[in-house]
Amino acid sequence: MLLMSLISGFCETKGEGNFWESFASDRRRAGNMALNARVTNLAKQCFMQCKRNYGVSAVLMQKSLDPIQQLFVDKIREYSQKSKSKSELFVDADASITKEYNDELQKAAVMYGGSKGADMTEFPKFNFQEPTLDPINLEQK
Repeated sequence: MLLMSLISGFCETKGEGNFWESFASDRRRAGNMALNARVTNLAKQCFMQCKRNYGVSAVLMQKSLDPIQQLFVDKIREYSQKSKSKSELFVDADASITKEYNDELQKAAVMYGGSKGADMTEFPKFNFQEPTLDPINLEQK
């Protein structure tokens, strides 16, 4: 009790009123400051998330609005369907393209020593024979 009267007397001389009242108001102020800091931090985080989501949504909206990109994707899908349906070497190739391809294969066969009628698109097969070695006589005499 003596301690409380000393503390309250000290606070009254400073002109702040009762010590416990000032202590409680300080705690409320500190609590309000912490709450303000939390709310401010939460607002900053929400703003950052909105900025990020806005950046992502712009890309997603652009995907559906770009006609050139959609045309490119349609052509790739069309090519894929044509290549699966035909068993030919080229898709939509005319006679000049196949003739040019065959001419290039013939040039490669002549340049790199392929025989007439050899398929130059296959990887060559190598036949290595084991050399015959003389037996080593390890017996001591």
